[in-house]
Amino acid sequence: MDNNLFPSAWTSYPERYKFLSIQIQVSDIIKVTSRETYSLLEFLGDIGGLAEFVFIFISFFVKRFGQMNLQAFLANKMYSWEFD
Repeated sequence: MDNNLFPSAWTSYPERYKFLSIQIQVSDIIKVTSRETYSLLEFLGDIGGLAEFVFIFISFFVKRFGQMNLQAFLANKMYSWEFD
């Protein structure tokens, strides 16, 4: 696209002279924006889905670390001898 200024074809002053012009370029790309209402139940459903994802994600790690801790505790109690 050429951004140079071109001289006007109306150059006979005062009969026909262009002091100022504007150029509008139209693109063939169409931007479509569609909107729809977002209800309270949909919002709560999305929040519930996020909460469920976080719960499952965190519980996965808590189970792994808790299971290792439980196994270490049981192994320590089962295979230790106390002498009195």
